[in-house]
Amino acid sequence: MKKINKDEVRFVYGTLKSGFGLHSGCGLDNEKIATLEGVATIKGYDMWSMGYPVVKRGTGTIFIEAYHIKSQEIRDRIDRIESGAGYCTEEITVTLENKKTITGSIYIYKGDTGRLEQIKSGVYK
Repeated sequence: MKKINKDEVRFVYGTLKSGFGLHSGCGLDNEKIATLEGVATIKGYDMWSMGYPVVKRGTGTIFIEAYHIKSQEIRDRIDRIESGAGYCTEEITVTLENKKTITGSIYIYKGDTGRLEQIKSGVYK
């Protein structure tokens, strides 16, 4: 099996997940552009809602989908969208439910979450 370049992997937990607008809007539903590598529930993060989810390091767990995004143009577009909404990237390594271990980037919110409603389940719906 070919090793995936960590710069091509994004862990998503909100509107980039399957079934949400940015997923198809950014082409993540197109196998030529992106491949779902698997899903996981990861520890050490808390989630809040401000109409869309934001995540910071914490004590909870969140549900993520891991995508291998083959298109540099699409990775750049997603990174611009997320950084414009107040996120930065953090490199993490995750063991997925299918037992694959993969390294990539997750989007971490830089703003204040004090007045936001926490999503205690860690699952954005």
